[in-house]
Amino acid sequence: MQKRILFVVRSKLGDTLINYALIRQYVDLNPDDIVFFLVKKDYASIIKNEIGIKIIPFSSKGMMYLKLFFLRLKEPKFDILAILFSSGKPNKYIGLLTNAKRKIIWDKKDAPHIFEEGINQYFDHHSSPGISVINKFDSKFTPSHILSIPSLINARNEKKHFAIGIVPLSLELRRNMDDLSLKILIDALKKKYPKTILRVFINPKDKGAKAILENKYINEIEIIKIEKLEDVVLRFYELIAWFGVDTGLYHLAVSCGIPSTVFFGPTQPINIVMKKQPNVRAYRLEGLENFHCNEKECRKPTCLHLNISLFSKIKRLKINFSELPELCPLRKITKKNIQVIKNFHNI
Repeated sequence: MQKRILFVVRSKLGDTLINYALIRQYVDLNPDDIVFFLVKKDYASIIKNEIGIKIIPFSSKGMMYLKLFFLRLKEPKFDILAILFSSGKPNKYIGLLTNAKRKIIWDKKDAPHIFEEGINQYFDHHSSPGISVINKFDSKFTPSHILSIPSLINARNEKKHFAIGIVPLSLELRRNMDDLSLKILIDALKKKYPKTILRVFINPKDKGAKAILENKYINEIEIIKIEKLEDVVLRFYELIAWFGVDTGLYHLAVSCGIPSTVFFGPTQPINIVMKKQPNVRAYRLEGLENFHCNEKECRKPTCLHLNISLFSKIKRLKINFSELPELCPLRKITKKNIQVIKNFHNI
């Protein structure tokens, strides 16, 4: 029986792409359903060429509410409102504005009288909430555990690949390369790809960007200052491979089908990298295993910087334990495990 579904994602780039992959798979398995997707405007531009889904972009909460109001006036009643990833009070208003027979969200604490709750509250990956919501109305849905966006892959396949992409910064200092660890990685990649353009993507507004941009060695490579996400996508199409930290641009890279290497410091590879994602290497110090570091105030992620230096095999960083934050897990693991990195992709 044909269903009318409104999917909603209100989150950062990585979570948006992860949940879009679930929607993409659902649509491919249920081509007769009429599917709408409410998503932030910047991220909507990435998937604008996808087929079988009606994209509804919004640029602000006010615009989102207005779009939902127009849907209520102009469109027939939805069978299902499925909020795959979102938090806070806006969930309540999304539920109130949407004309739907069933309204489902992973955690209904923001509006318990409006929503049904996802079928499984166990979180082991950033895709877990979205899967639990879809399983509430489609118990047979089994995720592929692969992040892939067909329109992006097809567009990249039509381009020449001639550059290596490096993304050193994220939204948190504790997940960022510093200027030294970035230089170590660049030196290693120069040896591995001696005749290839090295292209570093940096948002000048990110913390840590100034120190990198002011360093003299940065003049030896191509710098892409991130402004519009659409422009980044076009540059990604030209990449042979991608190297970087735990950031939404990693998810964009694998969505495009780019072989990727991602370096982890405090965060857990098992929660970020899809279980069956092809062409990905995810490195972390072995002694950290899949432990999540709760030291939110860390400003110098020694675990990440050492990880990169071990990977590069060019310059070995020394650890000054007295400089580590009090709660840093490196204080608790053996010296042997600090010295080893492990590919966590298949865990």
